[in-house]
Order: sequence, then structure tokens, then C-alpha cells
Amino acid sequence: MKPKEKTQTRLEYATRAVIAALEAHNEKHPGVCIIKSELLPHASRRAGWLLEDSDDISLAEEAIGAPSEQFIKTRWSDICLRAAKNHHKYIVWEPRLGVRLGTFDEYQNIPNQTLATICQGLVDNCDDRAKVIVKQGGQTIVMNIRIKQLESENK
Repeated sequence: MKPKEKTQTRLEYATRAVIAALEAHNEKHPGVCIIKSELLPHASRRAGWLLEDSDDISLAEEAIGAPSEQFIKTRWSDICLRAAKNHHKYIVWEPRLGVRLGTFDEYQNIPNQTLATICQGLVDNCDDRAKVIVKQGGQTIVMNIRIKQLESENK
């Protein structure tokens, strides 16, 4: 198995483990968020259990290590996207509260409520910084974003 394939396999097990950990948390505390620093150890342990229980012989031959907390943390956005795309499970982030499994509607509204505001703030900060640099004789890049609503093809 090539290194990229190993990473993709670990990513899939990490995604399954995060979903399982969030489902277990939801059973104990319905609708309540969990912060990522509490979620990551549970997800890492679950990923190890999933790998141990796997019947896939190629995994045993390749000795793919269980995804660590650091692996899950650094690939968090990939895991969230993979959960939605491949498993139809929606990891919803609520600022200052944590993450939880949510509905498709909640997942769909994340960009409207949070991400667009964060991106616009980042661009504004970059523009202000660029003005200072250029005024003092330096060179820099300028960021520009375009936010638009995409409609479903399935309507």
C-alpha cells in the first residue's frame, strides 16, 4: 500500500471513529456539544478499536497505525467533509461551545452564520495590513473573496 493510500485509510478510520465518538456523546448528552480537546482522545481510542476489529487482511499486512489525536486534529476539516460526503453525518461547530452531530439544515447554514463572517474578517485584516506595508514602501499580497449562494441541482 502506497503512503497516500495509508493516509487515506487512516483518514477513513479517523472519520468513522469521530462519528462513533460523537454518537456515543449524543446518547449520553443529547444535543450538547463537546469540545475537541475532550473528543480527540475518545476518537483516537475508537479508531484503534475499529482497526483491531477490522477483517481487512491488507491492513494487518501493512501495519497501518491507528490515527493519533494529532493526526485527527491536523486533518479535522478533511474528517468533517468526509463525514458529510461519505457517511451523511454532519459535524456542526458552535463557536465557544464545541462540536456535535447535527442535521443537514444546520450543516447547510454553517457558512451563512459563521464561515462567511470569519473569511470577511480575515480579508479585512489582510487589507489593513497591506495598506500599512505599502504606505511604508513595502510589497505584499492582497486577499479578495467572493461569497455567493449556490443552488442545488436536485431541485
